[in-house]
Amino acid sequence: MLKKLSLALGFFWLPANLAGTTIYDNTVLTGWTGSCPGCVLVDDVLIPSSRNPLQLPIAIRSITIGAVGVGQVGFSIYSFSVNSDGTPAPDPVLIDEKVVTLTGVGPFEEVTFGDGLSTLFTVRPNFSVQAGFGVLYLGLGATPPVGWADADGPDINLPTEFVYNPLTHSIVQIIPPDPMVLSGYIRIDGTPLPEPVSILSSVQEWRSSSVSAGARISFKVASIVRNGKGSETLPPSVHRRSSGL
Repeated sequence: MLKKLSLALGFFWLPANLAGTTIYDNTVLTGWTGSCPGCVLVDDVLIPSSRNPLQLPIAIRSITIGAVGVGQVGFSIYSFSVNSDGTPAPDPVLIDEKVVTLTGVGPFEEVTFGDGLSTLFTVRPNFSVQAGFGVLYLGLGATPPVGWADADGPDINLPTEFVYNPLTHSIVQIIPPDPMVLSGYIRIDGTPLPEPVSILSSVQEWRSSSVSAGARISFKVASIVRNGKGSETLPPSVHRRSSGL
């Protein structure tokens, strides 16, 4: 008597070259530093569609920012959802917080949230507001306030930042004078996540040519001070200065 057992399962698809990689890299210093006493600096993250071609949710494993200051500082990192017009919504969600002692040595010091292995948080970028990119927003708070080093490249970013005021639950956009770009030093490591698909599980036992079993399973406002390089109007207590690079 011939018996045959077959198990046909659906599968999760994940491009191997996207697993555990740097999905966003904006770390080329511009020489400017932004700070925001009592509020949160919010910046865009534009993830190229080529790094997430299936527009999957992303498991963020680490976020690294460039901080300018000295002494013990409590840092908080937040995520913000994306409005239909591409701006951040005033709905911060705390991702992580940590206390770091900055030495003040060098133009900036890196502060990293997450260990690069476990998932810090999961987010689905918005692919409808910037052609060719998945957009998300991250915000940085610091107590006492220290600087967030500005950067521009190698990845593409929008030239503006935003300020979230936790007292009024409002967001104000910072628009710099041309050709200046306001964008925080940030590097993000993460992995696009596979999503469940309908899975057909058929356990079939043949006795001669008869199927004896089958199953189907479904698995789902102040002035910025820039040390002699000009000023612009910003929300209250938001300041920017040259770091002297």
